[in-house]
Amino acid sequence: MTALEPYRTPERREGAVAVSDRRRSDRPSADRLDFRHFIAALRRRLGLLFGVTIAVVAAAALFVTHQPYVYSATAEIVLNTRDDQIAPTSAQAGSELPNADRADTEVEVLKSRALAESVAAALQLDANPAFNPTTKASPGIAAGLRTAVGLGGAAPRVRSPAETQRAIVDTLQSNLKVTRSDQTFALDVTYNAASATDAASIANEFARQYIAGQLRRKTDQNRSAITLLSSRLDSLQRQAQSDAERVQGYRIAHNLLSTSGSSLTEQEISSYNLAVTTARAQAVEDRARLNTARAQLRGGSNGGDAGEALDSTVVGRLREREAEVSGRLATLTDRYGAQYPDVAKTRSELADVQGQIKNEIGRIISNLEARVSVSQQRLDSLTGSLATARGGLADTNRSLAGLNDLDRRAKASQAVYESYLNRYKESVAQDGTEHADARLLSNAEPPLMPSSPKVLLSLIVAAVLGVGLGIAVAILTELQFTGLTTSEDVERRLGLAYLGGIPLPTSVMPRSTSPVDLIFDDPKSGFAEVFRSLRETLRQAAGEVPHVIAVTSSLPGESIAMTAACFARGLALSGETTILVDCDVREQGVATAFGLSSRRTDIVDILEGKASLDEAIVFDEATGLGLLLADAASDRGDQLVFGTRVEDLFTQLRIRFSYVVIATAPLLPVAETRSIVALADATLLLVRWRSTADHAVRAAMRLLSIKALKTTGVVLTNIDMRRQAKYGASDQTAYFEHYKTYYR
Repeated sequence: MTALEPYRTPERREGAVAVSDRRRSDRPSADRLDFRHFIAALRRRLGLLFGVTIAVVAAAALFVTHQPYVYSATAEIVLNTRDDQIAPTSAQAGSELPNADRADTEVEVLKSRALAESVAAALQLDANPAFNPTTKASPGIAAGLRTAVGLGGAAPRVRSPAETQRAIVDTLQSNLKVTRSDQTFALDVTYNAASATDAASIANEFARQYIAGQLRRKTDQNRSAITLLSSRLDSLQRQAQSDAERVQGYRIAHNLLSTSGSSLTEQEISSYNLAVTTARAQAVEDRARLNTARAQLRGGSNGGDAGEALDSTVVGRLREREAEVSGRLATLTDRYGAQYPDVAKTRSELADVQGQIKNEIGRIISNLEARVSVSQQRLDSLTGSLATARGGLADTNRSLAGLNDLDRRAKASQAVYESYLNRYKESVAQDGTEHADARLLSNAEPPLMPSSPKVLLSLIVAAVLGVGLGIAVAILTELQFTGLTTSEDVERRLGLAYLGGIPLPTSVMPRSTSPVDLIFDDPKSGFAEVFRSLRETLRQAAGEVPHVIAVTSSLPGESIAMTAACFARGLALSGETTILVDCDVREQGVATAFGLSSRRTDIVDILEGKASLDEAIVFDEATGLGLLLADAASDRGDQLVFGTRVEDLFTQLRIRFSYVVIATAPLLPVAETRSIVALADATLLLVRWRSTADHAVRAAMRLLSIKALKTTGVVLTNIDMRRQAKYGASDQTAYFEHYKTYYR
């Protein structure tokens, strides 16, 4: 069994490339992203990453430093949230309190072209070179001479004053920014200029012109209102007076005079109604008294119990006298009897008193009858007057329709006149007391630092972008890299077994020493240990090291001769008889490695029968290694390809030596190399670390026979041991920094 049999796929179709089916636990899973590989890729391309980052930062710094400095200054205005009127005004004449819509409107006012024109005029910006380039100092003598001889640039076009003013206003508007401060009624007026002083002065002037414009607008509106109201008041007053006179004339003409808000006829009817009611009640009362008295007389009463009699003082006194006389008569009768003379006299006196009472009651009844007659006449008279007054009221009501129309017109004229008069008085009172609806909250101060460009922020952003771009470029470069770096690259991309890696001598040797000499001079060095490791890899794979080992590569420059020399010298040092055969007739690699002259008996002389094997073999005195060189000047290399003589030669070498190491020419440029490789038991295909492209190696593999492919393994050469740790952790060479002190 050959040394590389364990590395072959057990079942593969004829002509397929040998692939490794070793199951290694350290191989990353294909269905997940190995973050270590990503970090390793960045470490490998760290220089490129830093280069891209520095380039981006440098470009950003160059761009930023060539940008003009811009300074920003902000003045703050606040809208008044209450109306502090000095002079009393009506509700309609008061100022509008701010709201969100009005605040947005005021923002647009601040950005208006009219306000920018006011600022330009107030600051006389047409004389400022920053806004009007034509005001710059005239060019010097040298510039004038260049212009005179035609070397100067084209003269700038002279602009008219109107164009200059328009350009200044456009500049003001383009550099102005007005915003609301969150949801408040504060407005931030920010201006950007190349000068900190200009930025502050222009921002403050925008605020001042805005507030002054508000005050000027209010003053002009109030004075315009005074003028308009004054011109209208006289005509409105005359109209109101004329309409009032027409109302009074109509009243007089139609007898519609009134007091207390009602016409005289209505007042007269009201009086008559009251008088008739009173007279009717009085007549009814008088008639009732008379009827009562008559009823009492018919009932046998002497009229003394009548109401009028009871109220009469005369009847009362007579009743008292009657009672007195009746008492005296009763006393005399009881004492002296009825025949007594004083009794008759007293009785005569009582009869006289009673007659007087009767006569008095008769007069009272007569008075009642007269009163009833008078009351009835008075009632009849008032009723007639009431009827007459009601007839006049009907005529008056028919005239009221015209009066009402005239009265409405007169009231309307009076109301209009009074409203104009009140508004006129308010406007006159407000004249000189107007105030703006906004105030300056804070002035803009000249900034100490420019707002643009933001150098630090720009550099930070550029650094971040540079790092990102560097990572992208590094990853893209890594993806496009076709060289081979680790054992995983070899097995995954080539399908061949990885046998080991040979370091770059300068990365492991502390002093300048030939690699071939280092194998003998320092056998315990890390460099010598690499070749012993390569030998052990072959031994463990096959149970013993294959007898004939070919060392080749796909392209020149892969250190075939040096690698073969070091490997063969290591085998010789182990006590095994070993010969190194140089089959590259175009180069003198082996001779150069051992410091020998290639112009001697060589392998071609043996194949042509001009010399024996013993005559051609040269032995290394230090190790006993046999050397069969090739003449670099020979043009007979094709003799190695044809015939059986080359096979016979290697049969003899197998018999005499335990190990035969063949240093061949590269596979791609030299055709006979394929025949030499076919004679070997195992082939070490050298691939220069991170230099030889994988497609070049695959092209060389296609030139090998199926038998040769079965026994071919890959060895990476010229590995920079200091950098290998950045390219993965699957190879033993990746840990060189950890164990390199072991060899000292």
